[in-house]
Amino acid sequence: MNLNRIQVLEQKVIKAVELINRLREENAVLRSRVKTAQPRIQELESIVSSFKQEQEAIEKGIVSVLSKLDRLEDEVSVSGPPSSPANGKHTVLRDDETPPGAEASQAGGKPGPEKGRPPAGTKDELDIF
Repeated sequence: MNLNRIQVLEQKVIKAVELINRLREENAVLRSRVKTAQPRIQELESIVSSFKQEQEAIEKGIVSVLSKLDRLEDEVSVSGPPSSPANGKHTVLRDDETPPGAEASQAGGKPGPEKGRPPAGTKDELDIF
């Protein structure tokens, strides 16, 4: 080998050693950053887990309340609107019955939607599920 080739090889070895040293330093810095970030990552994972549990509890509560509202709505629709006769007794009506005096207040004898509520089946109706 001639001297020129040896000098080129020596320069390449020096560059390789410098690169290895830089990469070791970078590796040490990155390991340090990971080590300091690990507790924060665990803390955030714990917070996310807590939020998920709270969300599940909230969803269960909402579903429970909606179920109760559905049952109440079913009970009201079966029994009809509450009436307050003078004698203090309430009359339970079937779906096909009309309360006394209601014919005069409804046009055409057809029950209409509640005030402020769109008729069932319209696009304005709120569909939760």
